[in-house]
Amino acid sequence: MGIPPEEYEIIVVVDGGEAFSYPAQLNGVSIRILSNRRYRGAPGARNTGALAARGKYLWFLDDDIFPSEGAIAVLMKLWRELGENAVLGITTNQLSYLPQYLKTLQRSVAGAFFVREYLQLFVRFSHAVQSEFVCSGSMAMSRDLFVNVGGFRELPPRVWNGIGIYLSQEDIELSYRLRKAGAMLYFVPEITFLACERDLLTASRMLKRAFIGGYAGRILWEETYGREGMPLPPVINSRLDTLLSTQIGWWLGRLSYFLHQIADLLYRLSGRRIYYHKFLLLARAAYAMRGRRFAESELRNGILSHRRYLSDES
Repeated sequence: MGIPPEEYEIIVVVDGGEAFSYPAQLNGVSIRILSNRRYRGAPGARNTGALAARGKYLWFLDDDIFPSEGAIAVLMKLWRELGENAVLGITTNQLSYLPQYLKTLQRSVAGAFFVREYLQLFVRFSHAVQSEFVCSGSMAMSRDLFVNVGGFRELPPRVWNGIGIYLSQEDIELSYRLRKAGAMLYFVPEITFLACERDLLTASRMLKRAFIGGYAGRILWEETYGREGMPLPPVINSRLDTLLSTQIGWWLGRLSYFLHQIADLLYRLSGRRIYYHKFLLLARAAYAMRGRRFAESELRNGILSHRRYLSDES
C-alpha cells in the first residue's frame, strides 16, 4: 500500500453476525474482525468500522474491491497537497472488470445494456478532479471529518414482496452533507481497482436494485433536501412518472418486464443481432417508482425515522 505496514490497520466488519475468521496479521499489517450482531447494511458496517478505527484517516472499501499497489501512499500525498478537508475517491470511470465477466455479461440484453452504459463513462483523468459525489465503495477522508458530519445514514432493513431492502445511495447523501460542511470532494486517477462482482447482473437483479434505489432515494431525499423544500427529481420524466405512480403504471411495468424476456430470447436466438432494451428501461423505472411509493407509505406511518432508529438501537 506504499507505507510501512505498522502505520495502518485493516478492519473487517462482518454484518449480521456470521461466523468469520482471519489471521490477526497479514504481511505485518494488523487486521481486526468486528461483527454487527444484526444486519445493518453497508452504511451500518462502515459506521462500525469507522468508530473502532484508531487511525487519523479512514478508507472505506467494499469487499469486492482490489486497489492498486501503493494506494495509501497516493492518498497521503493528496491530503498533503489538497488539505485534510479533502474527501478522496475512485471514480467508477476507472472501474476495471474481469474481461471474462464482461464477455459473459453481454450474453443477455440486461448485461449488454449495462456494459454499453458503463463504457460511455470510461474516461481517464491525469490529475485529481473535483466532484460533487464520491462512491462509498472506495471513499477516503479524515476520521474527524467523518465523525463531525455524523457518518452514514442508517435505517432499519425492510422486506417488500420477498425483496430485502437495505439503504443504498447513502454515498450520495453523505457527499451532500460533506460538501455542506465545507469539504472538497475529488476523484483520484492515480489509484485504480479491480471490482470482482460475485453474481452476474441479470434483469431480475437489475429490477430489484431499481426498487431498492427508488426506496432509498426517497428516504434520503426526505432526510436532506426535503427540509429545504426542494422537489423530488423524476425517475425518468415527469409525465411518465405520473403514470408509473398509479396501479396501472405498476402493471405496465410488469408487462414491460414480460416483453423484455421475449426481447432477451430474441437477442440470444439471433446471436446478439436483435437488441432492444427499452422494455427493460420502462420496467426499471416502474420498479424504482414502486420503491418510492413504498418508502412514502413507511414515512407516513413514522417507521423510517433515522433519529428514532438510532435511539432505539442505542
